[in-house]
Amino acid sequence: MGFIHYTFDLLLLSILLAGVRRDTGLTLDPNDFHSLDIRRYLSKYLYIGEVAYDYLVSFLKSTGLLKIKTNNVDNFLSSVKRNVSDFNRDFNDISNSFKNK
Repeated sequence: MGFIHYTFDLLLLSILLAGVRRDTGLTLDPNDFHSLDIRRYLSKYLYIGEVAYDYLVSFLKSTGLLKIKTNNVDNFLSSVKRNVSDFNRDFNDISNSFKNK
């Protein structure tokens, strides 16, 4: 029973490392290790985490229980677009009022 528990824990850690790499770009570099065997096993371990992460994300998207939250940049960009269009509309109104005089 302990083997299954440790295997599951290692898988969760590998998924966590994949998420950190996708979100921040930080990753373990297998080339930092001198042993060829350690580099090979670490590369495989990180790859398993990437694959499991992809499956987990696709599963969570398909359930519909979670939704993508827009970030502040998206809100900022939509606000800028709205303000630019308001400014453009106001500028056109002022321009037309001078033309009519």
